[in-house]
Amino acid sequence: MNYVVKLCDQKGAFEIIIDEFNINIAKVQLGNQNINYIDAKELLIANIHNAECLLFKSGRILVKTHDENIAKEVAEFITSWATL
Repeated sequence: MNYVVKLCDQKGAFEIIIDEFNINIAKVQLGNQNINYIDAKELLIANIHNAECLLFKSGRILVKTHDENIAKEVAEFITSWATL
């Protein structure tokens, strides 16, 4: 699965764009891994790898961190199951 990680304009977060993303699968997988999340209809809010993450239905994910490595870990974590 392809994704892009880049520094967000806000410089307090990284943006991940996943080419194929299913928010319903994300809900199931987050629940299966005991990761609490808030379902706000068009997006999920979850704490993944100690970073607040906003997972948008479109496949755009904001990872609130200054550490690019954490953003990449989140991207790898999500892409491991995002399109199952």
